[in-house]
Amino acid sequence: MVLVPEISLTPQLLGRFESYFPGNIAVLHSRLTAAQRREEWLKIKNKKVSIAIGARSALFAPFENVGVIIIDEEHDSSFKQEEKVRYHAKDMALIRGQLEKALVILGSATPSLESYFNVQQQKIKLLCLPDRISSRVEGQPLPQVEIVDLKQSQSPTPRNLIFSDRLLKALEETLLHQNQAILLLNRRGYAPFQLCQECGYVAKCPHCSVSLTVYATSQKLMCHYCSHTILIQDTCPDCRSHSFAPIGLGTEKVEEELHRFFPHARITRMDRSSTQKKEMLGKILSDFAEQKIDILIGTQMVAKGHDFPNVTLVGVILADVSLHVPDFRAPERTFQLLTQVAGRAGRGEKGGEVIIQTFNPTHYSLQFAQTHDTLGFYQKELSIRQELQYPPFSKLVHLKVSHPLEKKAFAKIQELAKIGHSIVKNSPDLTTLELLGPAPSPLFKLKDKYRFHLLIKSPSYKLVKLFLSLLLKHEKFLLKSPAIQIDVDPLNLL
Repeated sequence: MVLVPEISLTPQLLGRFESYFPGNIAVLHSRLTAAQRREEWLKIKNKKVSIAIGARSALFAPFENVGVIIIDEEHDSSFKQEEKVRYHAKDMALIRGQLEKALVILGSATPSLESYFNVQQQKIKLLCLPDRISSRVEGQPLPQVEIVDLKQSQSPTPRNLIFSDRLLKALEETLLHQNQAILLLNRRGYAPFQLCQECGYVAKCPHCSVSLTVYATSQKLMCHYCSHTILIQDTCPDCRSHSFAPIGLGTEKVEEELHRFFPHARITRMDRSSTQKKEMLGKILSDFAEQKIDILIGTQMVAKGHDFPNVTLVGVILADVSLHVPDFRAPERTFQLLTQVAGRAGRGEKGGEVIIQTFNPTHYSLQFAQTHDTLGFYQKELSIRQELQYPPFSKLVHLKVSHPLEKKAFAKIQELAKIGHSIVKNSPDLTTLELLGPAPSPLFKLKDKYRFHLLIKSPSYKLVKLFLSLLLKHEKFLLKSPAIQIDVDPLNLL
Protein backbone atom coordinates (compact mmCIF):
# COMPACT_ATOMS: atom_id res chain seq x y z
CA MET A 1 0.00 0.00 0.00
CA VAL A 2 1.35 3.43 -0.99
CA LEU A 3 -0.25 6.46 0.64
CA VAL A 4 0.24 10.02 -0.62
CA PRO A 5 -1.06 13.20 1.05
CA GLU A 6 -2.43 14.95 -2.03
CA ILE A 7 -4.48 13.50 -4.85
CA SER A 8 -2.43 15.78 -7.14
CA LEU A 9 0.56 13.48 -6.54
CA THR A 10 -1.31 10.36 -7.63
CA PRO A 11 -1.11 10.66 -11.48
CA GLN A 12 2.68 11.07 -11.61
CA LEU A 13 3.29 8.39 -8.99
CA LEU A 14 0.82 6.06 -10.70
CA GLY A 15 2.72 6.46 -13.99
CA ARG A 16 5.97 5.42 -12.35
CA PHE A 17 4.44 2.38 -10.65
CA GLU A 18 2.63 1.33 -13.85
CA SER A 19 5.94 1.28 -15.71
CA TYR A 20 7.29 -1.26 -13.21
CA PHE A 21 4.11 -3.16 -12.30
CA PRO A 22 1.75 -2.87 -15.32
CA GLY A 23 -1.85 -3.89 -14.64
CA ASN A 24 -1.15 -4.66 -11.00
CA ILE A 25 -2.32 -1.44 -9.34
CA ALA A 26 -5.54 -0.16 -7.80
CA VAL A 27 -6.10 3.55 -7.14
CA LEU A 28 -8.18 4.79 -4.20
CA HIS A 29 -9.02 8.42 -3.49
CA SER A 30 -11.99 10.76 -2.97
CA ARG A 31 -12.17 12.06 -6.54
CA LEU A 32 -13.32 8.66 -7.80
CA THR A 33 -17.02 8.12 -8.35
CA ALA A 34 -18.78 5.55 -6.19
CA ALA A 35 -18.74 3.10 -9.12
CA GLN A 36 -15.03 3.65 -9.74
CA ARG A 37 -14.23 3.21 -6.07
CA ARG A 38 -16.20 -0.05 -5.98
CA GLU A 39 -14.36 -1.32 -9.04
CA GLU A 40 -10.95 -0.56 -7.50
CA TRP A 41 -12.02 -2.10 -4.19
CA LEU A 42 -13.12 -5.32 -5.91
CA LYS A 43 -9.80 -5.55 -7.76
CA ILE A 44 -8.11 -5.76 -4.38
CA LYS A 45 -10.72 -7.98 -2.76
CA ASN A 46 -10.62 -10.47 -5.65
CA LYS A 47 -6.79 -10.45 -5.65
CA LYS A 48 -6.48 -9.11 -9.18
CA VAL A 49 -3.91 -6.53 -8.05
CA SER A 50 -1.30 -6.47 -5.30
CA ILE A 51 -0.60 -2.72 -5.02
CA ALA A 52 -2.93 0.07 -3.88
CA ILE A 53 -2.05 3.75 -4.29
CA GLY A 54 -4.12 6.55 -2.82
CA ALA A 55 -4.83 9.03 -0.07
CA ARG A 56 -5.24 8.12 3.63
CA SER A 57 -8.34 5.95 3.08
CA ALA A 58 -6.23 3.57 0.97
CA LEU A 59 -4.84 2.31 4.27
CA PHE A 60 -8.06 0.31 4.67
CA ALA A 61 -7.66 -1.54 1.37
CA PRO A 62 -8.84 -5.15 1.86
CA PHE A 63 -5.50 -6.88 1.32
CA GLU A 64 -5.19 -10.18 3.20
CA ASN A 65 -1.42 -10.38 3.28
CA VAL A 66 0.21 -6.95 3.52
CA GLY A 67 3.97 -6.92 3.00
CA VAL A 68 4.87 -3.23 2.76
CA ILE A 69 3.07 0.00 3.70
CA ILE A 70 4.66 3.21 2.38
CA ILE A 71 3.61 6.63 3.69
CA ASP A 72 5.01 9.16 1.22
CA GLU A 73 5.55 12.70 2.59
CA GLU A 74 4.79 11.31 6.03
CA HIS A 75 5.04 14.76 7.63
CA ASP A 76 1.97 16.06 5.80
CA SER A 77 -1.03 17.03 7.92
CA SER A 78 -3.43 15.70 5.24
CA PHE A 79 -2.91 12.23 6.72
CA LYS A 80 -4.95 13.30 9.76
CA GLN A 81 -8.69 12.72 9.50
CA GLU A 82 -10.23 15.76 11.23
CA GLU A 83 -13.93 14.83 11.16
CA LYS A 84 -16.13 12.04 12.51
CA VAL A 85 -13.70 9.20 13.29
CA ARG A 86 -10.46 11.05 14.01
CA TYR A 87 -7.31 9.11 13.16
CA HIS A 88 -3.85 9.70 11.76
CA ALA A 89 -3.05 7.44 8.82
CA LYS A 90 0.62 7.31 9.79
CA ASP A 91 -0.18 5.96 13.27
CA MET A 92 -2.74 3.55 11.83
CA ALA A 93 -0.18 2.35 9.28
CA LEU A 94 2.27 1.55 12.08
CA ILE A 95 -0.45 -0.37 13.91
CA ARG A 96 -1.56 -2.30 10.80
CA GLY A 97 2.07 -3.02 9.97
CA GLN A 98 2.58 -4.40 13.46
CA LEU A 99 -0.58 -6.53 13.31
CA GLU A 100 0.27 -7.95 9.88
CA LYS A 101 4.05 -8.12 10.46
CA ALA A 102 4.56 -5.82 7.48
CA LEU A 103 7.36 -3.35 6.83
CA VAL A 104 6.26 0.29 7.23
CA ILE A 105 8.28 2.97 5.43
CA LEU A 106 7.77 6.62 6.35
CA GLY A 107 9.27 8.67 3.54
CA SER A 108 9.98 12.40 3.59
CA ALA A 109 12.68 14.96 2.87
CA THR A 110 11.35 16.80 5.93
CA PRO A 111 10.09 14.23 8.47
CA SER A 112 7.78 15.43 11.21
CA LEU A 113 9.38 16.40 14.49
CA GLU A 114 7.56 13.51 16.16
CA SER A 115 9.06 11.02 13.69
CA TYR A 116 12.55 12.43 14.18
CA PHE A 117 12.09 12.25 17.95
CA ASN A 118 10.99 8.60 17.63
CA VAL A 119 14.22 7.93 15.75
CA GLN A 120 16.15 9.40 18.69
CA GLN A 121 14.13 7.17 21.02
CA GLN A 122 15.04 4.19 18.78
CA LYS A 123 11.39 3.45 18.05
CA ILE A 124 11.94 3.98 14.32
CA LYS A 125 15.04 3.14 12.29
CA LEU A 126 16.51 6.04 10.30
CA LEU A 127 17.58 5.46 6.69
CA CYS A 128 19.23 8.46 5.03
CA LEU A 129 19.58 9.43 1.39
CA PRO A 130 22.41 11.97 1.62
CA ASP A 131 22.49 12.59 -2.15
CA ARG A 132 19.74 13.66 -4.50
CA ILE A 133 18.25 10.75 -6.41
CA SER A 134 17.62 11.29 -10.12
CA SER A 135 17.30 9.04 -13.14
CA ARG A 136 18.74 11.83 -15.31
CA VAL A 137 21.69 13.34 -13.46
CA GLU A 138 23.80 11.46 -10.94
CA GLY A 139 24.73 13.41 -7.82
CA GLN A 140 22.81 16.55 -8.83
CA PRO A 141 23.27 19.12 -6.03
CA LEU A 142 20.40 20.80 -4.25
CA PRO A 143 19.57 24.27 -5.59
CA GLN A 144 21.05 27.46 -4.24
CA VAL A 145 18.53 29.29 -2.02
CA GLU A 146 18.51 33.07 -1.72
CA ILE A 147 16.44 35.00 0.82
CA VAL A 148 15.17 38.44 -0.24
CA ASP A 149 14.24 40.89 2.53
CA LEU A 150 11.07 42.68 1.40
CA LYS A 151 11.68 45.41 3.97
CA GLN A 152 14.63 46.53 1.86
CA SER A 153 12.47 47.04 -1.25
CA GLN A 154 13.45 50.34 -2.91
CA SER A 155 9.90 51.26 -3.85
CA PRO A 156 7.18 50.06 -1.46
CA THR A 157 4.46 49.87 -4.10
CA PRO A 158 2.02 46.96 -4.10
CA ARG A 159 3.74 45.54 -7.18
CA ASN A 160 7.14 45.53 -5.47
CA LEU A 161 5.66 43.69 -2.51
CA ILE A 162 4.68 40.88 -4.88
CA PHE A 163 7.86 40.71 -6.95
CA SER A 164 11.23 41.90 -5.76
CA ASP A 165 13.66 43.13 -8.41
CA ARG A 166 15.71 39.99 -7.79
CA LEU A 167 12.79 37.67 -8.52
CA LEU A 168 11.72 39.62 -11.61
CA LYS A 169 15.24 39.43 -13.03
CA ALA A 170 15.40 35.69 -12.35
CA LEU A 171 12.04 35.18 -14.09
CA GLU A 172 13.27 37.14 -17.13
CA GLU A 173 16.39 34.96 -17.38
CA THR A 174 14.33 31.79 -16.95
CA LEU A 175 12.00 32.73 -19.80
CA LEU A 176 14.92 33.89 -21.96
CA HIS A 177 16.57 30.47 -21.73
CA GLN A 178 13.22 28.71 -22.33
CA ASN A 179 13.21 27.15 -18.89
CA GLN A 180 10.27 26.87 -16.49
CA ALA A 181 9.48 28.41 -13.11
CA ILE A 182 7.25 27.58 -10.17
CA LEU A 183 5.94 30.34 -7.91
CA LEU A 184 4.48 29.51 -4.50
CA LEU A 185 2.01 31.58 -2.52
CA ASN A 186 0.09 29.55 0.01
CA ARG A 187 -3.03 31.68 -0.23
CA ARG A 188 -5.64 31.24 -2.95
CA GLY A 189 -8.00 33.85 -4.34
CA TYR A 190 -7.21 37.41 -5.41
CA ALA A 191 -6.97 38.95 -1.93
CA PRO A 192 -7.71 37.78 1.65
CA PHE A 193 -10.39 40.44 2.23
CA GLN A 194 -12.13 43.56 0.91
CA LEU A 195 -11.79 46.69 3.05
CA CYS A 196 -13.43 50.10 3.04
CA GLN A 197 -10.61 52.61 3.35
CA GLU A 198 -13.03 55.27 4.61
CA CYS A 199 -14.78 53.57 7.56
CA GLY A 200 -12.76 50.35 7.97
CA TYR A 201 -15.62 47.96 7.16
CA VAL A 202 -14.48 44.45 6.12
CA ALA A 203 -16.73 42.05 4.20
CA LYS A 204 -17.20 39.06 6.51
CA CYS A 205 -19.00 35.77 6.29
CA PRO A 206 -22.37 35.87 8.13
CA HIS A 207 -21.94 32.21 9.08
CA CYS A 208 -18.26 32.16 10.12
CA SER A 209 -15.99 34.57 11.99
CA VAL A 210 -13.70 35.07 9.00
CA SER A 211 -13.43 37.59 6.21
CA LEU A 212 -14.63 36.71 2.72
CA THR A 213 -11.85 36.00 0.22
CA VAL A 214 -11.88 38.11 -2.94
CA TYR A 215 -12.04 36.27 -6.29
CA ALA A 216 -11.53 38.72 -9.13
CA THR A 217 -11.99 36.17 -11.95
CA SER A 218 -15.54 35.30 -10.90
CA GLN A 219 -16.18 38.72 -9.30
CA LYS A 220 -17.21 37.07 -6.06
CA LEU A 221 -16.43 37.10 -2.35
CA MET A 222 -16.30 33.61 -0.87
CA CYS A 223 -15.87 31.96 2.53
CA HIS A 224 -13.35 29.11 2.42
CA TYR A 225 -15.05 27.33 5.31
CA CYS A 226 -18.76 27.26 4.44
CA SER A 227 -18.58 28.36 0.76
CA HIS A 228 -20.94 31.31 1.37
CA THR A 229 -20.62 33.50 -1.73
CA ILE A 230 -21.74 36.99 -2.68
CA LEU A 231 -20.99 39.27 -5.63
CA ILE A 232 -18.24 41.86 -5.26
CA GLN A 233 -19.63 45.32 -4.52
CA ASP A 234 -18.05 48.60 -5.62
CA THR A 235 -19.50 50.60 -2.73
CA CYS A 236 -19.15 49.98 1.00
CA PRO A 237 -22.40 48.55 2.47
CA ASP A 238 -21.74 50.52 5.67
CA CYS A 239 -20.88 54.07 4.57
CA ARG A 240 -21.57 53.91 0.79
CA SER A 241 -18.00 54.98 0.05
CA HIS A 242 -16.37 53.95 -3.24
CA SER A 243 -13.10 53.14 -1.43
CA PHE A 244 -14.10 49.48 -1.05
CA ALA A 245 -11.03 47.65 -2.31
CA PRO A 246 -9.25 44.26 -2.11
CA ILE A 247 -6.39 44.19 0.41
CA GLY A 248 -3.49 41.74 0.38
CA LEU A 249 -2.62 39.16 -2.22
CA GLY A 250 -3.50 35.67 -3.35
CA THR A 251 -2.57 33.43 -6.27
CA GLU A 252 -5.08 35.16 -8.60
CA LYS A 253 -3.44 38.52 -8.01
CA VAL A 254 0.03 37.08 -8.58
CA GLU A 255 -1.20 35.64 -11.87
CA GLU A 256 -2.67 38.99 -12.93
CA GLU A 257 0.54 40.89 -12.14
CA LEU A 258 2.67 38.27 -13.91
CA HIS A 259 0.70 38.78 -17.11
CA ARG A 260 1.50 42.50 -16.93
CA PHE A 261 5.21 41.91 -16.52
CA PHE A 262 5.47 39.01 -18.99
CA PRO A 263 2.58 39.35 -21.48
CA HIS A 264 3.98 36.70 -23.83
CA ALA A 265 4.65 34.08 -21.17
CA ARG A 266 2.38 31.06 -20.82
CA ILE A 267 1.16 31.29 -17.22
CA THR A 268 -1.16 28.92 -15.33
CA ARG A 269 -2.46 28.81 -11.78
CA MET A 270 -2.82 25.58 -9.79
CA ASP A 271 -4.77 25.78 -6.54
CA ARG A 272 -7.95 24.29 -5.14
CA SER A 273 -10.09 26.87 -6.95
CA SER A 274 -8.57 26.34 -10.40
CA THR A 275 -8.68 22.53 -10.14
CA GLN A 276 -12.27 22.06 -9.02
CA LYS A 277 -13.16 20.38 -12.30
CA LYS A 278 -12.03 16.79 -12.17
CA GLU A 279 -9.93 16.86 -15.32
CA MET A 280 -8.18 20.18 -14.72
CA LEU A 281 -5.55 18.96 -12.28
CA GLY A 282 -4.24 16.27 -14.60
CA LYS A 283 -4.31 18.65 -17.56
CA ILE A 284 -2.27 21.32 -15.76
CA LEU A 285 0.35 18.82 -14.65
CA SER A 286 0.61 17.17 -18.08
CA ASP A 287 0.83 20.56 -19.84
CA PHE A 288 3.59 21.64 -17.47
CA ALA A 289 5.44 18.35 -17.99
CA GLU A 290 5.19 18.86 -21.77
CA GLN A 291 6.54 22.43 -21.35
CA LYS A 292 3.33 24.04 -22.62
CA ILE A 293 3.43 26.25 -19.51
CA ASP A 294 6.31 28.61 -18.69
CA ILE A 295 5.33 29.69 -15.18
CA LEU A 296 3.17 27.69 -12.78
CA ILE A 297 1.73 29.60 -9.81
CA GLY A 298 0.14 27.75 -6.96
CA THR A 299 -0.45 27.02 -3.32
CA GLN A 300 1.19 24.14 -1.46
CA MET A 301 -0.15 21.84 -4.19
CA VAL A 302 2.86 22.80 -6.35
CA ALA A 303 5.37 21.95 -3.61
CA LYS A 304 4.87 18.22 -3.18
CA GLY A 305 6.62 15.47 -5.05
CA HIS A 306 6.52 16.85 -8.59
CA ASP A 307 9.47 16.04 -10.85
CA PHE A 308 9.87 18.47 -13.76
CA PRO A 309 13.46 18.53 -15.11
CA ASN A 310 13.04 21.85 -16.94
CA VAL A 311 12.19 23.82 -13.78
CA THR A 312 15.24 25.94 -13.01
CA LEU A 313 13.59 28.56 -10.79
CA VAL A 314 11.34 28.38 -7.75
CA GLY A 315 10.09 31.60 -6.21
CA VAL A 316 8.31 31.92 -2.87
CA ILE A 317 6.24 35.11 -3.04
CA LEU A 318 5.66 35.54 0.69
CA ALA A 319 7.10 33.02 3.12
CA ASP A 320 5.43 34.82 6.04
CA VAL A 321 1.94 33.48 5.19
CA SER A 322 2.44 30.20 7.05
CA LEU A 323 4.90 31.57 9.60
CA HIS A 324 2.42 33.61 11.63
CA VAL A 325 -0.46 31.16 11.96
CA PRO A 326 -1.43 30.95 15.68
CA ASP A 327 -0.13 27.40 16.10
CA PHE A 328 3.03 26.09 17.78
CA ARG A 329 3.72 24.00 14.67
CA ALA A 330 3.90 27.07 12.36
CA PRO A 331 7.75 27.18 12.22
CA GLU A 332 7.91 23.45 11.44
CA ARG A 333 5.28 23.67 8.70
CA THR A 334 7.00 26.71 7.18
CA PHE A 335 10.36 24.92 7.11
CA GLN A 336 8.78 21.83 5.56
CA LEU A 337 6.91 23.81 2.90
CA LEU A 338 9.97 25.86 1.90
CA THR A 339 12.23 22.82 1.80
CA GLN A 340 9.69 20.82 -0.22
CA VAL A 341 9.10 23.55 -2.82
CA ALA A 342 12.85 24.21 -3.08
CA GLY A 343 13.22 20.57 -4.08
CA ARG A 344 11.21 21.20 -7.27
CA ALA A 345 14.09 23.28 -8.73
CA GLY A 346 17.14 21.93 -10.50
CA ARG A 347 16.07 18.33 -10.93
CA GLY A 348 17.49 18.20 -14.47
CA GLU A 349 20.89 18.83 -16.04
CA LYS A 350 20.48 22.63 -15.99
CA GLY A 351 20.44 22.97 -12.20
CA GLY A 352 18.29 25.53 -10.45
CA GLU A 353 17.85 28.30 -7.92
CA VAL A 354 15.30 29.25 -5.28
CA ILE A 355 14.32 32.77 -4.22
CA ILE A 356 12.40 33.22 -0.97
CA GLN A 357 10.77 36.60 -0.34
CA THR A 358 9.99 37.50 3.26
CA PHE A 359 9.68 40.26 5.85
CA ASN A 360 11.40 37.98 8.40
CA PRO A 361 14.71 36.96 6.77
CA THR A 362 16.40 36.10 10.08
CA HIS A 363 13.75 33.64 11.31
CA TYR A 364 15.37 30.28 12.00
CA SER A 365 12.85 28.37 9.84
CA LEU A 366 13.96 30.33 6.78
CA GLN A 367 17.64 30.26 7.71
CA PHE A 368 17.70 26.47 8.00
CA ALA A 369 15.63 26.11 4.81
CA GLN A 370 18.19 28.26 2.97
CA THR A 371 20.99 25.83 3.81
CA HIS A 372 18.82 22.67 3.48
CA ASP A 373 19.80 21.94 7.09
CA THR A 374 17.07 19.60 8.29
CA LEU A 375 19.06 18.31 11.26
CA GLY A 376 19.88 21.84 12.41
CA PHE A 377 16.23 22.83 12.27
CA TYR A 378 15.13 19.79 14.26
CA GLN A 379 17.67 20.45 17.02
CA LYS A 380 16.59 24.09 17.28
CA GLU A 381 12.86 23.32 17.21
CA LEU A 382 13.16 20.43 19.65
CA SER A 383 14.88 22.68 22.19
CA ILE A 384 12.01 25.20 21.90
CA ARG A 385 9.35 22.48 22.18
CA GLN A 386 11.06 20.97 25.22
CA GLU A 387 11.18 24.35 26.97
CA LEU A 388 7.46 24.90 26.34
CA GLN A 389 6.57 21.22 26.91
CA TYR A 390 4.84 20.83 23.57
CA PRO A 391 4.82 17.60 21.51
CA PRO A 392 6.80 15.42 21.24
CA PHE A 393 7.64 16.15 24.90
CA SER A 394 3.97 16.02 25.85
CA LYS A 395 0.74 14.55 24.58
CA LEU A 396 -2.19 16.81 23.71
CA VAL A 397 -5.93 16.23 23.86
CA HIS A 398 -8.17 18.83 22.25
CA LEU A 399 -11.74 19.04 23.59
CA LYS A 400 -14.12 21.10 21.47
CA VAL A 401 -17.73 22.17 21.85
CA SER A 402 -19.80 23.87 19.14
CA HIS A 403 -23.46 24.92 19.00
CA PRO A 404 -25.67 27.43 17.14
CA LEU A 405 -26.39 29.11 20.50
CA GLU A 406 -23.30 30.71 21.99
CA LYS A 407 -24.65 30.48 25.57
CA LYS A 408 -25.21 26.72 25.28
CA ALA A 409 -21.72 26.09 23.88
CA PHE A 410 -20.14 28.28 26.57
CA ALA A 411 -22.09 26.60 29.38
CA LYS A 412 -21.08 23.14 28.16
CA ILE A 413 -17.37 23.95 27.91
CA GLN A 414 -17.43 25.57 31.37
CA GLU A 415 -19.04 22.48 32.89
CA LEU A 416 -16.55 20.27 31.01
CA ALA A 417 -13.64 22.29 32.39
CA LYS A 418 -15.11 22.04 35.89
CA ILE A 419 -15.35 18.24 35.59
CA GLY A 420 -11.85 18.06 34.11
CA HIS A 421 -10.30 20.07 36.95
CA SER A 422 -12.18 17.95 39.49
CA ILE A 423 -10.82 14.73 37.92
CA VAL A 424 -7.25 16.03 38.07
CA LYS A 425 -7.65 17.34 41.63
CA ASN A 426 -9.11 14.07 42.97
CA SER A 427 -6.70 11.73 41.15
CA PRO A 428 -3.16 11.62 42.65
CA ASP A 429 -1.81 10.01 39.45
CA LEU A 430 -2.96 12.98 37.35
CA THR A 431 -1.20 15.82 39.18
CA THR A 432 1.19 16.33 36.24
CA LEU A 433 -1.72 16.87 33.83
CA GLU A 434 -2.26 20.48 32.75
CA LEU A 435 -5.62 21.87 31.61
CA LEU A 436 -5.52 24.99 29.45
CA GLY A 437 -8.75 26.93 29.02
CA PRO A 438 -11.60 26.94 28.42
CA ALA A 439 -11.44 29.64 25.78
CA PRO A 440 -13.12 30.62 22.50
CA SER A 441 -11.53 28.86 19.52
CA PRO A 442 -9.38 31.09 17.28
CA LEU A 443 -12.04 30.51 14.59
CA PHE A 444 -14.86 31.36 16.98
CA LYS A 445 -17.77 30.80 14.61
CA LEU A 446 -17.91 28.29 11.77
CA LYS A 447 -20.95 27.33 9.73
CA ASP A 448 -23.31 29.10 12.16
CA LYS A 449 -21.88 27.32 15.19
CA TYR A 450 -20.03 28.99 18.06
CA ARG A 451 -16.90 27.13 19.17
CA PHE A 452 -15.03 26.80 22.47
CA HIS A 453 -12.15 24.54 23.34
CA LEU A 454 -10.09 23.10 26.16
CA LEU A 455 -6.55 21.73 25.80
CA ILE A 456 -5.04 19.02 27.94
CA LYS A 457 -1.27 18.59 28.20
CA SER A 458 0.00 15.27 29.49
CA PRO A 459 3.49 13.82 29.88
CA SER A 460 2.31 10.39 28.66
CA TYR A 461 -0.44 8.52 26.82
CA LYS A 462 -0.95 6.43 29.96
CA LEU A 463 -2.19 9.49 31.83
CA VAL A 464 -4.29 10.59 28.83
CA LYS A 465 -5.98 7.20 28.83
CA LEU A 466 -6.62 7.41 32.57
CA PHE A 467 -8.04 10.93 32.34
CA LEU A 468 -10.34 10.08 29.43
CA SER A 469 -11.56 6.88 31.12
CA LEU A 470 -12.53 8.94 34.19
CA LEU A 471 -14.13 11.60 31.99
CA LEU A 472 -16.19 9.01 30.13
CA LYS A 473 -17.80 7.97 33.43
CA HIS A 474 -19.75 11.23 33.17
CA GLU A 475 -21.68 9.64 30.32
CA LYS A 476 -24.96 11.46 30.96
CA PHE A 477 -23.27 14.87 30.77
CA LEU A 478 -21.12 13.97 27.75
CA LEU A 479 -24.05 12.69 25.69
CA LYS A 480 -26.23 15.70 26.46
CA SER A 481 -26.32 18.31 23.68
CA PRO A 482 -24.17 20.06 22.60
CA ALA A 483 -21.75 17.29 21.65
CA ILE A 484 -18.13 17.20 22.77
CA GLN A 485 -15.45 16.40 20.22
CA ILE A 486 -12.35 14.67 21.59
CA ASP A 487 -9.22 14.82 19.44
CA VAL A 488 -6.11 13.02 20.71
CA ASP A 489 -2.87 14.29 19.14
CA PRO A 490 -4.54 17.20 17.33
CA LEU A 491 -2.79 18.77 14.37
CA ASN A 492 -5.22 21.67 14.07
CA LEU A 493 -5.93 23.86 17.10
CA LEU A 494 -7.89 26.53 15.22
